[in-house]
Amino acid sequence: MTIRVATPEDFDQVYSLAMNFAMASPYKDFVMEDTVANFTKALLENQDAIVLIEDGGMIAGIAQPFQFGQTLVAAEVAWWVDPNKRREGLGQKLIEAFEYWASKRGCAFVTMVSLDDQLGEYYLKRGYRLQERVYMKEFN
Repeated sequence: MTIRVATPEDFDQVYSLAMNFAMASPYKDFVMEDTVANFTKALLENQDAIVLIEDGGMIAGIAQPFQFGQTLVAAEVAWWVDPNKRREGLGQKLIEAFEYWASKRGCAFVTMVSLDDQLGEYYLKRGYRLQERVYMKEFN
């Protein structure tokens, strides 16, 4: 596996992976293809963001100041591995590469999102801690 930093020339591959990620999420009813395309393009062009790719997988994140100070934080915005590539270690290699990038950028910490307990347990084993929870109220 050779994980590399995606460039704007990788748009089609990143967009496809981002759409897979979005459509597998609990927010799929809110996904708009043109918005995902614009967001993908913006990530690929943002000097404070990174998209790491490998055949069948990606992780995307951004380094930004913590909202209550100037400490840099790396926030994951999308992490996807195609189902047929899972259990091969690609997901772990992607997160390790993202953490490495974050540390070299001078980030004090990394934030990752978990929609289930199994992924939460994975993060805990990697040294993460549960910091807060998000609750959502949908308006029809």
